[in-house]
Amino acid sequence: MALSANDVTVRLSMNEGVSELVQRLDALSPDTVSELVLRNCRIRDTANLCKQIARCVGLRCLSCVACTIPPSQLIKFTLVQLQHLEHLELSLFEDSKAAVSRERKKVRRIVSEMRAVAVTHTLRRVYVEVGGDHNFRLLRRLLNTCLNVTELHVHLVRGTFSKALKKCQRLHKKRLQLEVFVFTSELPASAKMTYKTDPSSLFENCATICANVRRKRSDDSWSCAELGHLVRSSDRAHNLPSQVVVFAVSDLTVTSLREETHGHLWKNVRELCILLLPEDPSSVLYPKAGPAHREGLVQLSLVLDCIAELNVSSFHFRPDVSLDRLLQKSPLGHRLLALSAPPCWFQSQSSVRMLTISCPNLSDLDVRVISRGGLLSCDTCHNLLFNTGAVQESSDAATLLSTSIVRLTLCEVPYNVQLWFFQYYGAAVTLRVSEWRFVGSPQYGHLCELFHKCGAIRCLLLQHHDLPINEEHLQASLSRLTSLQHLCLLTSMKVSDDDASKFVRDFVAQSAQLKCLHLHYRKRSSEQRVTWLRNQEQVSLRQGPCFACCSTATFIGLAKPVNRDCVADL
Repeated sequence: MALSANDVTVRLSMNEGVSELVQRLDALSPDTVSELVLRNCRIRDTANLCKQIARCVGLRCLSCVACTIPPSQLIKFTLVQLQHLEHLELSLFEDSKAAVSRERKKVRRIVSEMRAVAVTHTLRRVYVEVGGDHNFRLLRRLLNTCLNVTELHVHLVRGTFSKALKKCQRLHKKRLQLEVFVFTSELPASAKMTYKTDPSSLFENCATICANVRRKRSDDSWSCAELGHLVRSSDRAHNLPSQVVVFAVSDLTVTSLREETHGHLWKNVRELCILLLPEDPSSVLYPKAGPAHREGLVQLSLVLDCIAELNVSSFHFRPDVSLDRLLQKSPLGHRLLALSAPPCWFQSQSSVRMLTISCPNLSDLDVRVISRGGLLSCDTCHNLLFNTGAVQESSDAATLLSTSIVRLTLCEVPYNVQLWFFQYYGAAVTLRVSEWRFVGSPQYGHLCELFHKCGAIRCLLLQHHDLPINEEHLQASLSRLTSLQHLCLLTSMKVSDDDASKFVRDFVAQSAQLKCLHLHYRKRSSEQRVTWLRNQEQVSLRQGPCFACCSTATFIGLAKPVNRDCVADL
């Protein structure tokens, strides 16, 4: 929501409580506060919190994502106390079917009791995080209290992608008053692509391409388009939006890429995602582009005057194609602030070294294989696992160490290839490493030892199916990261609640600088979550919402969710 220069914003960090909010409001005139940001605030006394929010009588924007205020309490409070609110952000994260059912009953009563208020309320924009399949029923009930909402953004945090897709498709179809509908997801698009031509299937098509879609009803515009359709379009002169997803099937021709640079105007495109997908939706392999396609991308890069983010994580190349020229000999490299690409774009240590020269302003580098829930793979990326060349200590490594990098993400990247990125991007403040592949032992402890060379790390996320959070070597290595403030450990291994609690107690006792610790693990067949915050209470919260850093997804070049970055709290 856009606010004017005269508007006052008040924020609480994840480790602050009601007393800090009282101090900030007392220092201001509360009726001048137009925006209140309470993301990740785990405050138990929600009644007192709501009392303080109510002091902001002119409030127009309220963000309670990953906050502990129950949805029914928040929506009733909004209708009764916040008469001028236009924008609301919240989370639906209850795992228990019974708890969701209780919330639905409370909201149903609110709908029946406060319909007259809801009809005239000013609320127009809603952003909601949904964690778990049951919560979509609660979302539907909540929207019955938001009768004038014209913009809805649903962000899927966990659950079943295919079920969430159907629920959102139904919302999009039935809520005709929605002028803008946005769907984003932490989960990959694990449903099979359809490439249907039926206009009624556009939402499904876009969402299954990249789990990220924005639709504007008034001009029937979508954030996702097929390249061939753009080339064939009769309206070749209109400007593309600032954020766009363009996909092509494997029959992509270089002519298509070159024609596109002379057609639609790309001058406004700031965030771009390009995908090369198999022509046959049942294929299990990504198509691989060759040198001619590289040259087509070079031509396209020349017209991207405003580009800042590029996502090519689903655009794979053959092993004989060097991509150095794409970034090195065009203005693209110097413009990029964020890049997401697959490992096959970096087939040697020298290619990573070259990236620091070609893209000197990168603050966010994301290298990943998007397997779409195991539906697609890339031979070139996979074979990097067997690259036996030793990591070379380059004589100019120190001078080429990226100083602009803030966040480095490595997902499903072979362990040996990760070492190349640590050498040149070790200055990252936030490091996310997920499901790395290896030959032989998993190297958990040794990997953490390497993090010591990355002395700037203040936020670390480690995710692996077999991550042993109880392993002493792993714990000892992590505890030596003396700058670490936020730690997320995600494993699918079975861990007892007692062992998880012991890990939390032992680790925070050794880490005086730690602000937050967040764990995911399995107990029997269910996922368990524990969050510890160094606030006044210093207690562990079980099964609460995931906090900001608990995300392994990339939104480079895509529509962005809120609350997926912890930089403000570092």
